[in-house]
Amino acid sequence: RDDRPWGGADPPAVAYTYAPGRGGEHLEALLATYRGVVQCDGYAPYKKLPADRITIAFCWSHLRREFVKVVEQGDAPIATEAVARIGQIYTVEKDIRGASADKRRAARQARSRPLVDALKVFFEHQLTRLPGGSDTAKAMRYGLRHWGGLTRFLDDGRVELGRVDDWRGSGRLRGVAVVRRLSPRRCLSSDHGSVSSRRSSNRTCRLPASGFLPPHQTFALGRSTRRRGML
Repeated sequence: RDDRPWGGADPPAVAYTYAPGRGGEHLEALLATYRGVVQCDGYAPYKKLPADRITIAFCWSHLRREFVKVVEQGDAPIATEAVARIGQIYTVEKDIRGASADKRRAARQARSRPLVDALKVFFEHQLTRLPGGSDTAKAMRYGLRHWGGLTRFLDDGRVELGRVDDWRGSGRLRGVAVVRRLSPRRCLSSDHGSVSSRRSSNRTCRLPASGFLPPHQTFALGRSTRRRGML
């Protein structure tokens, strides 16, 4: 959670959890009582969450990254234009960061919506010209399939364009799976849960405006690591 971009009063926080697999049942259990916005990628189980209490907002950084990969491979004028067009939307976000949710929504309606509408027309037009199997075409089809969730930010000033990758990156807990693979007998589910809890405390304490001072982090992590010896 990070409500600072729209002036929210709640302090930012990070929470990790552990599940033994990627099945939808684990996601349903995690969000069983949750009400609010979930920002995510296009992973199928997210789309099955109950719409009466959970609003899905798909992540623009995932879409943009697919075009960036194409650009990095060499001459790719259409993918380059797609990156530039998405960049214009991010420019609006930079200008309104820190404003209230209502002001952000108003600015997005006035400035971002025309850019988003034009981007959709651009995707649809280019798909008639591109080979169907090209990486650029695949990225555009991904965007159009998830267009409803991608444009959720236009109507809700609390929603960001995408995850804040510097502290919500998807690879933060990959080390847990590596340790499990190397030492399956030692790493039980309870151990994974302990690691997740410590990572949650660690990342939250490192956030600006979290309200925690370094001694809190030292105490919380020091006691748990001495007990478990896993960090």
